[in-house]
Amino acid sequence: MDKFEIRRQKLLKLIDEYANGVKYKFAQMVDLHPGTISHLVAEPGTPGKQLISEAKIDQIEGRLDIPGWFDLPPDPQQDLWPFKAMTFRQYCEMDSLDKEEIEAFFKIKLKSHFKKQKKMQ
Repeated sequence: MDKFEIRRQKLLKLIDEYANGVKYKFAQMVDLHPGTISHLVAEPGTPGKQLISEAKIDQIEGRLDIPGWFDLPPDPQQDLWPFKAMTFRQYCEMDSLDKEEIEAFFKIKLKSHFKKQKKMQ
């Protein structure tokens, strides 16, 4: 993976964390045209694809007040977060009642999963 693909992946994470995956909303936050964001996160080889330049990185980091974030090495702990519908940051921002409800749901799913596993043995 080259540096531009790493930047693209990191930009996608920022869009998820700061704008719940909504590129238009993220574009407003960082003062970029929504089309520019779409071109920056496009898959390699996509027509109109733009590479994320140092100037764009500086602008994004400046608007979000996260200087140097794009230069940080990948966080292995963050990559362990298994959910796509919600980021770890979003989970942390939930109130305790919502967290308890999520935990209760997981307990139910785990019980069901292990019952199925026992039946299969």
